[in-house]
Amino acid sequence: MSGRAKYLVIAELLRTAIDTGELAPGAALPSQRELAEAHGVTVMTVRQALARLTEQQLIVSEHGRGTFVAPRAFALPLGPLASLVDEAAAAGRTLTTTVLDHGSAVQAGEAAYLIRRLRHLDGEPFALQTSRLPLEAAAQIDPERLTDRALYAVLAEAGLEVVAASERIHAVNLDADAAALLGRAPGAAALLSIRESRTADGTTVLTDHAQIPGDLGVVSAERARLQPLPRTKEAS
Repeated sequence: MSGRAKYLVIAELLRTAIDTGELAPGAALPSQRELAEAHGVTVMTVRQALARLTEQQLIVSEHGRGTFVAPRAFALPLGPLASLVDEAAAAGRTLTTTVLDHGSAVQAGEAAYLIRRLRHLDGEPFALQTSRLPLEAAAQIDPERLTDRALYAVLAEAGLEVVAASERIHAVNLDADAAALLGRAPGAAALLSIRESRTADGTTVLTDHAQIPGDLGVVSAERARLQPLPRTKEAS
């Protein structure tokens, strides 16, 4: 190995294997003893390398099972308004949907129509989403069509095109039901996106609550200054 610390070299080799897809998301890493023998180092050195990759959220350890490549996080862009289906497609990934249940309910004293969906990204559970629509809007759509269509697209076909939305994203812990559906332990960290979508006349036709496990989603945005900082006068 080079003059660099051995654990850094091992960590870099493993990271390269992950980045190139040689070690795919969910793949098991060799045992610590196997890695130590392969690189001619001690198990303690291997543990340092794995600790570094864990800090970088590239691997996860499961007690009694081993160490695995972490799921590939999906960047949730804070940019132009789009459906999750379209955002996934733009990132070269595939989003599919299972409609869990749907029907009318009363929330905060108001009747509404609720649609609960489990969204899968590249075949793995990604988000548990509950969509709330006014009854008059829900009467114009067929929830069963949402297995392969974006709700925005279905609403647009019904004459309810969404043109703007307000969205808040914050941290939550998954309850037992959500955790089971998303393949996580109860209390696991997650992102909660609350989005209120409006038509051109300002009417809110859709309110979404989407829970995404914390290791699967990352909020992403490009930023620029609205105007340059004022220059200070140079000392004479």
